[in-house]
Amino acid sequence: MTCVFLDRHDAELESAWGWLRARWGDVSEEHEGERWQYMGTELRADGWEHVFRHRCHPSTGERVYWRCAASSAWVKRDARGGLN
Repeated sequence: MTCVFLDRHDAELESAWGWLRARWGDVSEEHEGERWQYMGTELRADGWEHVFRHRCHPSTGERVYWRCAASSAWVKRDARGGLN
């Protein structure tokens, strides 16, 4: 599996955090000392996905992973070698 880690100031990552906020609300809020974490961006069979994890989600108390597809603009940048 191919995995990359985006700079925390990368516009693509900021956009992915926005999707996470839209789905789960305040992503900076801690629960049991845990909060959402960016785990990396993976190339999967159906394309690039940004992966986030919460080790103790407030709704379930369980570990939760959430994936969102990379934007088409980011995928095109990657295809041109923009991540190297």
